[in-house]
Amino acid sequence: LEQMISDLKEKESYHQQEIHQLNQTINDASQQEIKYKTEIENYTQMIGHLSEQESQFKMEIANLEQMISDLKEKESYHQQE
Repeated sequence: LEQMISDLKEKESYHQQEIHQLNQTINDASQQEIKYKTEIENYTQMIGHLSEQESQFKMEIANLEQMISDLKEKESYHQQE
């Protein structure tokens, strides 16, 4: 009977160790998940910022193209005088 109790305590200790290792693995995975979610959030914000910049640059290009067109018209008008 004492041997059975000793064996059970040994198995319990082994299982407690396994549980501790599994909990550590879960904790590590949770930390990685938080890290990846933070990275995804940062990249999403960067993409949003870059999209805003792209829109702004497209407007600036359109304005410059309009200015060039206007200057060409003025040049053409002055050459006809």
